[in-house]
Amino acid sequence: MASDRIQVYGQAEGLAPVRLVVCFRTLAALDELDDLLLALRERDDVPPTSMLLRTTDPRDIVQFLDRPAYCDAGRPLMRFDCVFLLDATLETPGSGVVLADHIREHSVDVPILFLTDHLEYVLIAFRAQPFDFLPRPVSPERFGDCLRGLSQLQRIRREESEQRRSTEASDPRRPGAAPSARRRAGDSPLHDRTLQWVDTTTPISLRCRGTTYRIAAGEILFVERNKTQTTIHLASKRIDCSLPLSWFVDRLSPTGLFVRCHKSFFVNRRHVQLIDIKSRFVTLSYGHRCEIGRTYRKSMSAFPDPHVVRSVHPVAVPYRSRGGVV
Repeated sequence: MASDRIQVYGQAEGLAPVRLVVCFRTLAALDELDDLLLALRERDDVPPTSMLLRTTDPRDIVQFLDRPAYCDAGRPLMRFDCVFLLDATLETPGSGVVLADHIREHSVDVPILFLTDHLEYVLIAFRAQPFDFLPRPVSPERFGDCLRGLSQLQRIRREESEQRRSTEASDPRRPGAAPSARRRAGDSPLHDRTLQWVDTTTPISLRCRGTTYRIAAGEILFVERNKTQTTIHLASKRIDCSLPLSWFVDRLSPTGLFVRCHKSFFVNRRHVQLIDIKSRFVTLSYGHRCEIGRTYRKSMSAFPDPHVVRSVHPVAVPYRSRGGVV
């Protein structure tokens, strides 16, 4: 999220600020959180609260953890100031609990909150040692109490960190180098991560068959054009409309999330799992397959994401449809 878009909610003096890093399933859930924070804006007992990042794509969280400002061991206050608010029932590309495990590998003591409407996830998510669980729907009073508890925790940790740094500075036996941030085994170096930092919550609004949709760019798997109909493929449903594919290209291209692999397909690069150059198809999340057009074969061969599996050998495909689930 760009710094000029960060809003600060709450105005209590003397309370440590709380900076949220939020990952929910849908844009609507993020909007509900905005409304909840707005309801707390004028209260004088709520700590100053801002959102450093709001996203529907867990990979944004992975990138956030790899940012130098966060993973630099010499800047621990950045980690203390961050609070991760996750949807425990997050579906793609992994559950919120799996994402919490990844966060714990980077920062063993960062506060994590879970929001869920399924209480059975509480026991499953307990291994991540969360600060709190917030059952849906969350009342402003309940959320305000949680923010005050987080503020007190942040203040205590900040004071302990400053005291420890002061003690180490006066100790001649102080080690010369701080330990590096923890990373997952198999993670690529920071300079190898070529995905651009983008705002996956960039919305598009369209009206189809009497219904108005507001969809976050990160929720879209791919857009398919078939004769006179365009289909927007999401993780849980498909939306058919009569808008041309160029309408989506114009609005989604600025996000940096999408790539054209065929004159009829515009795919979310973060959901690309396999590029088969020989058989000329792309495999996406949830088993979707899209064709690679001859015009786009060269660009797909040079696909920049180092985590995508590539194949130059024919792959047996029992059933192949234009964008359908196999």
